[in-house]
Amino acid sequence: MIRNEDEITEIIVTHLQEKGFEIEKKTLGRKRGVDIKASKNGKSCFFENEGNKRPNQQPLRTNQKYTHLLRCVGQICLRMQDDGEYYIGLPEDKYYREHIQKLRKALTKLTVKIVWVQENGMVKEEEP
Repeated sequence: MIRNEDEITEIIVTHLQEKGFEIEKKTLGRKRGVDIKASKNGKSCFFENEGNKRPNQQPLRTNQKYTHLLRCVGQICLRMQDDGEYYIGLPEDKYYREHIQKLRKALTKLTVKIVWVQENGMVKEEEP
């Protein structure tokens, strides 16, 4: 299933709320700032999310996914000024899976975790 960034963000927000997180900031659309900032028990979590669907509802092309993924990694790095845990939220598809594997070593060093939105809408957290 293909989903845009806002859909990925909404699914992750719902997942976090079900786990008892307070959503401090949620930005949809083309606004600046972290996609999701959530907190629970004094712990802050920051999320940058990407989708695999364009605004016109068409799937992203491979080169677009590449650009979106690298932009997402760059954005999360720029946000690492605050203490907390950092996550990248993505739709679980073959392209993103393969490329996250290629980025695994760097993401591990950065302690960035991946949150996969599965086809059935379930959220799966993955350690670096």
